[in-house]
Amino acid sequence: MVSSTLAAVIVSTIPLFVPVGASVFFGEKLTPLNISGILLSFLGVIIVVINRDFSFGANPVGILLMLGAVFFAVGYTLLVKKLMSRYNAFSLTTYQNLLGIFFFLPLVAIFELKPLLNAIPTTKAIISLICLAIFGSSLAFIFYNYSVKNLGASKANIFTNIIPVLTAVFSYFILDEKMTFQKITGIAVVLTGLLLSQIGRVNKKERFVSP
Repeated sequence: MVSSTLAAVIVSTIPLFVPVGASVFFGEKLTPLNISGILLSFLGVIIVVINRDFSFGANPVGILLMLGAVFFAVGYTLLVKKLMSRYNAFSLTTYQNLLGIFFFLPLVAIFELKPLLNAIPTTKAIISLICLAIFGSSLAFIFYNYSVKNLGASKANIFTNIIPVLTAVFSYFILDEKMTFQKITGIAVVLTGLLLSQIGRVNKKERFVSP
């Protein structure tokens, strides 16, 4: 419903909203330098993904759905921060994946049952699904949940802005996409913002959180 460029920019607003919730619910503090880093990183993402003519696909329904995804992603981060005081990253990821089965199965049955039954599994598709399950649905969340516990919700979330950067880099090597001066500039801005956002601790209490 919207272009991948616009979707990437909207998703990149997550680190802008997380500090607000973290400050309200957990008392996390960010220095002006950290805030500047977050804003600078967001600007870098825009530079990386935006077209030269500043064009976006702007379907209102798609934008609303993307904003809903941002809202729930912020809520997820704040819940993880709270739950990590009781569960470790492995347990939390296991529970959320198991519960996710029961939420997704009814939707699959309603919207995708016929295509699923008619699909012919190939070796390539099975390997892709296994990789997605291991890396995308498990390891990524384990690492993320562990980071939220030890870095804080605000500082951990800013790393999501490196996703479009890595996408641009891997696209260059794997898909032979061009690495333009604009993309290189945007990548440099994102990394600079990321560095600034991580200087110092969110608050004094987090200095004593054990691994």
